[in-house]
Amino acid sequence: MNQLQLFAIRAIVGLVFAIMITRFFRPEAGVPYMIGLWVILVGLAYFTGYLRDRKEK
Repeated sequence: MNQLQLFAIRAIVGLVFAIMITRFFRPEAGVPYMIGLWVILVGLAYFTGYLRDRKEK
C-alpha cells in the first residue's frame, strides 16, 4: 500500500470519527471545531504509526 492510499484511508476514517465525536459531545460546535478535531485525529494516527515503526526496529 503506497503512502497516498494510506493517507486517504486515515483521512476518511478520521473525518468520520471527527463528525461522530463532534455530534455526540458538542452538537453546537461548528465546522472549524470539527476540522480541528479531524486534523488532530489524523496526526495522532501518523504519530502512533511512527511509534510502532520505531519500536519494531
